[in-house]
Amino acid sequence: MADKIQTASIPLPNTYEKAVPADKYLFDNREAGRSFEEMTPHWLQLAGRSPDEQLSRSMLSNRYMRMKINFSMIKEQDHVLLFEAKKHIESTMEDEKWSRIATEIISKGGDAYRVS
Repeated sequence: MADKIQTASIPLPNTYEKAVPADKYLFDNREAGRSFEEMTPHWLQLAGRSPDEQLSRSMLSNRYMRMKINFSMIKEQDHVLLFEAKKHIESTMEDEKWSRIATEIISKGGDAYRVS
């Protein structure tokens, strides 16, 4: 039986040009809007893995996001700013989410609640 390439043994590329065919396929097809579920069988084949292998739901999406970050042309000194901005936006979105949930509860006849 031929040895199968494990994902951990495929280094995460720093540039698109250095990506293996499986990662180029993943990146190109996700950028084109294809779902991770529909890409999984062909990605497994390109990666030298069994087509019947079950991946975690987040494995390909996490790999894609890490490649997308690696392929970006952000300056090293802006990395801290990027993560601070991400943290701020996510916090704001979290607050907005709970406000919208509370409004939805009220619109459906539920009570209004206040934070103590």
